[in-house]
Amino acid sequence: VFFAQMQCDFQQQQLTSEPQLLTENQENRQLQLDKMLGNAKEEVGRLKFDLQDQVKLIAEKQENLDVSEEKSRVLQEELTALKLHMEVLERRKNEAERGVRSLKSRVKVLTAE
Repeated sequence: VFFAQMQCDFQQQQLTSEPQLLTENQENRQLQLDKMLGNAKEEVGRLKFDLQDQVKLIAEKQENLDVSEEKSRVLQEELTALKLHMEVLERRKNEAERGVRSLKSRVKVLTAE
Protein backbone atom coordinates (compact mmCIF):
# COMPACT_ATOMS: atom_id res chain seq x y z
CA VAL A 1 0.00 0.00 0.00
CA PHE A 2 2.83 2.35 0.85
CA PHE A 3 4.46 1.61 -2.48
CA ALA A 4 1.19 2.22 -4.30
CA GLN A 5 0.77 5.52 -2.43
CA MET A 6 4.30 6.58 -3.42
CA GLN A 7 3.65 5.64 -7.01
CA CYS A 8 0.41 7.58 -6.96
CA ASP A 9 2.15 10.62 -5.42
CA PHE A 10 4.88 10.42 -8.04
CA GLN A 11 2.36 10.27 -10.87
CA GLN A 12 0.46 13.20 -9.43
CA GLN A 13 3.70 15.18 -9.13
CA GLN A 14 4.48 14.40 -12.75
CA LEU A 15 1.04 15.52 -13.84
CA THR A 16 1.33 18.81 -11.96
CA SER A 17 4.88 19.44 -13.15
CA GLU A 18 4.11 18.77 -16.83
CA PRO A 19 2.10 21.97 -17.33
CA GLN A 20 4.83 23.85 -15.50
CA LEU A 21 7.45 22.35 -17.85
CA LEU A 22 5.31 23.24 -20.83
CA THR A 23 4.96 26.79 -19.55
CA GLU A 24 8.71 27.06 -18.94
CA ASN A 25 9.40 25.69 -22.43
CA GLN A 26 6.94 28.18 -23.90
CA GLU A 27 8.55 31.01 -21.95
CA ASN A 28 12.02 29.94 -23.06
CA ARG A 29 10.85 29.67 -26.64
CA GLN A 30 9.22 33.10 -26.40
CA LEU A 31 12.46 34.57 -25.01
CA GLN A 32 14.40 33.01 -27.87
CA LEU A 33 11.91 34.36 -30.40
CA ASP A 34 12.05 37.82 -28.80
CA LYS A 35 15.83 37.77 -28.94
CA MET A 36 15.78 36.64 -32.59
CA LEU A 37 13.28 39.39 -33.39
CA GLY A 38 15.47 41.97 -31.67
CA ASN A 39 18.52 40.78 -33.59
CA ALA A 40 16.57 40.86 -36.85
CA LYS A 41 15.40 44.42 -36.14
CA GLU A 42 18.98 45.50 -35.43
CA GLU A 43 20.15 43.89 -38.67
CA VAL A 44 17.36 45.62 -40.62
CA GLY A 45 18.45 48.92 -39.06
CA ARG A 46 22.06 48.33 -40.09
CA LEU A 47 21.00 47.33 -43.59
CA LYS A 48 18.85 50.45 -43.93
CA PHE A 49 21.76 52.61 -42.80
CA ASP A 50 24.12 50.86 -45.24
CA LEU A 51 21.58 51.27 -48.02
CA GLN A 52 21.25 54.99 -47.30
CA ASP A 53 25.05 55.32 -47.44
CA GLN A 54 25.13 53.46 -50.74
CA VAL A 55 22.38 55.67 -52.19
CA LYS A 56 24.29 58.80 -51.13
CA LEU A 57 27.49 57.42 -52.63
CA ILE A 58 25.74 56.58 -55.90
CA ALA A 59 24.23 60.08 -56.02
CA GLU A 60 27.67 61.64 -55.48
CA LYS A 61 29.21 59.45 -58.16
CA GLN A 62 26.39 60.32 -60.57
CA GLU A 63 26.95 64.00 -59.88
CA ASN A 64 30.69 63.60 -60.49
CA LEU A 65 29.94 61.69 -63.68
CA ASP A 66 27.61 64.45 -64.88
CA VAL A 67 30.29 67.08 -64.19
CA SER A 68 32.92 64.98 -65.99
CA GLU A 69 30.63 64.45 -68.97
CA GLU A 70 30.00 68.21 -69.19
CA LYS A 71 33.75 68.91 -69.02
CA SER A 72 34.33 66.30 -71.71
CA ARG A 73 31.66 67.87 -73.92
CA VAL A 74 33.19 71.34 -73.50
CA LEU A 75 36.68 70.00 -74.23
CA GLN A 76 35.38 68.17 -77.30
CA GLU A 77 33.84 71.41 -78.57
CA GLU A 78 37.12 73.25 -77.93
CA LEU A 79 39.05 70.53 -79.74
CA THR A 80 36.72 70.73 -82.74
CA ALA A 81 37.11 74.54 -82.80
CA LEU A 82 40.90 74.21 -82.61
CA LYS A 83 40.93 71.68 -85.46
CA LEU A 84 38.87 74.04 -87.62
CA HIS A 85 41.19 76.93 -86.71
CA MET A 86 44.19 74.75 -87.56
CA GLU A 87 42.70 73.92 -90.97
CA VAL A 88 42.22 77.65 -91.63
CA LEU A 89 45.82 78.35 -90.59
CA GLU A 90 47.08 75.46 -92.74
CA ARG A 91 45.25 76.90 -95.79
CA ARG A 92 46.66 80.37 -95.11
CA LYS A 93 50.14 78.89 -94.74
CA ASN A 94 49.78 77.06 -98.06
CA GLU A 95 48.52 80.25 -99.71
CA ALA A 96 51.43 82.20 -98.21
CA GLU A 97 53.93 79.57 -99.40
CA ARG A 98 52.46 79.75 -102.92
CA GLY A 99 52.69 83.53 -102.76
CA VAL A 100 56.33 83.32 -101.66
CA ARG A 101 57.15 80.89 -104.49
CA SER A 102 55.39 83.16 -106.94
CA LEU A 103 57.33 86.17 -105.68
CA LYS A 104 60.62 84.24 -105.84
CA SER A 105 59.98 83.26 -109.42
CA ARG A 106 59.12 86.90 -110.30
CA VAL A 107 62.30 88.02 -108.60
CA LYS A 108 64.27 85.50 -110.69
CA VAL A 109 62.58 86.72 -113.83
CA LEU A 110 63.22 90.34 -112.94
CA THR A 111 66.83 89.77 -111.97
CA ALA A 112 67.41 87.75 -115.12
CA GLU A 113 66.31 90.69 -117.26
